[in-house]
Amino acid sequence: MPQRGRESETRRVYEALDCACTGGSALMHVVGPRGMGKTRMLQEAAETARRRGFRLLRGETPAATPGDSVPTLVVVDEPFRPGSGLGREGPGPRPFSHTVWMTASPAGTPPRRADGIDVSPFLCTTRLVLGPLSRDAARELASDLLDARLDGPLLRLLEQVGGHPGLLIEFVRGLQEEGSVRTVSGVAELVTSRVSEQAGFYVRDTLAVSSGLCRQLLCLMAVLDDGCSPKTLGRLLGTSTAALIPVLEEAYATGLLHDQGGAPAFVSLLARCLVAETVPQVLRTALRRERAALAGPTAPRRPSTNWRAPSSMSGSACFCGWWPRG
Repeated sequence: MPQRGRESETRRVYEALDCACTGGSALMHVVGPRGMGKTRMLQEAAETARRRGFRLLRGETPAATPGDSVPTLVVVDEPFRPGSGLGREGPGPRPFSHTVWMTASPAGTPPRRADGIDVSPFLCTTRLVLGPLSRDAARELASDLLDARLDGPLLRLLEQVGGHPGLLIEFVRGLQEEGSVRTVSGVAELVTSRVSEQAGFYVRDTLAVSSGLCRQLLCLMAVLDDGCSPKTLGRLLGTSTAALIPVLEEAYATGLLHDQGGAPAFVSLLARCLVAETVPQVLRTALRRERAALAGPTAPRRPSTNWRAPSSMSGSACFCGWWPRG
């Protein structure tokens, strides 16, 4: 299945491999929030390099010896750190000729010089930043997963899932496994109005690996429809506005939030509703009352204009209210 929406990044991978083929050295960092396809990008690069006759190495191992002219790709699916090379020697990658180093950093921890990366000697250094997919790329990915064209109701539904690759994949696979779509004459049709459980599992897993304060922030924003000022959020969380900065950075790193016009917002209507669904109804009501007491009523922010809701889901409607679960 081809990567969708990553054409620019793929071209830069080809350029780095070309650099190694002509005797140069390249260092590539793949960064982005959780679920944006960093590991997939490394896998695709490794497969492309293999087809071109590259030697493939994994982990921080010596990539080559002087005079070695075999093109080599070294894949490290974690950040470089001082002393983490083979035998605990050396501060990380070295610019051997005919060699590409490629690493993916965990969400929220982009590579820095403090990680022991020696950048200047490399002929080619590239930072690939992966974000949400465009609407067209998201549709193409869903069509690839279903191996069919998408009918109108399914297309409208997927617009509410947004461009988060990990969430989209889990959502579509869940629809397949739960019998919520069927394929007729090459067209995937929506059968039942039910949110796939796999999408809910993905969101709950994402929350589970986040810090307690990050989970609280995401749940508050979901329950209160993003309609909280930083000051009110800080008071509800029992912390200062300044202390929200690292928490918000962690929330962005989950991939569930993104920047929308200079303010944090959920990447999609589905993401917000699935996070809100993890909060018991009695707590949702209590939180809304507490927010109203602290800051007064605040109009909920509309969903991102990139993913327009159909008329049946206008206003504050969302998946968890529009579709019954189970």
